[in-house]
Amino acid sequence: MNSIKIIIHEEKVFTEKFFDDMLSTAIKVMEDIEEPSFYRGLSAMLVIETQTGLRTGELFALEKG
Repeated sequence: MNSIKIIIHEEKVFTEKFFDDMLSTAIKVMEDIEEPSFYRGLSAMLVIETQTGLRTGELFALEKG
């Protein structure tokens, strides 16, 4: 299992459990064909960002091939 950094921002802590729950929910939304494509796309971007470390702007800069 990859180690997960805990992010502290203005005294708010995102724990490993929060991260796991958020990622699990994003995967469910991403795979649910009944969800609007907008939300499926956002969820897919979130999953990619958490797994690769890319930022949203960098994702949009990717090209096919």
